[in-house]
Amino acid sequence: MSTFERVKRNILRDMAGSKVHTAASWANIMLNNTAALTDVTEQRKFWGWMQNPTDDERPDPLCELFEKHTMEDIPKYVKVTTDADDEKSTTVELEQECHRNGAAMFIKVKPRVVNYEEKVDV
Repeated sequence: MSTFERVKRNILRDMAGSKVHTAASWANIMLNNTAALTDVTEQRKFWGWMQNPTDDERPDPLCELFEKHTMEDIPKYVKVTTDADDEKSTTVELEQECHRNGAAMFIKVKPRVVNYEEKVDV
């Protein structure tokens, strides 16, 4: 039995073991069981199962491997235009603050509305 199959079996067992789930119980089930998925191919199988549990005819999700992922790779400012075809399109500028704590990276995103002539902080 592969690591993915064992993780899948344990997740389904833990989900069936309780009639009611909270956000905390769901997170606990996922975190406890997926910690063993250290191989990238097994992780791809897991995400394919999570996004398509009934095994419909859909393409597998795109999973990329980051060889080097540092805070310098994340842009400080990003501009996004909402509904470019709409008359009321708005350009939103996002400011991203990054903080790394061990292996976890936390990214705080603050939106700022950008008008075509002037910038206004929200």
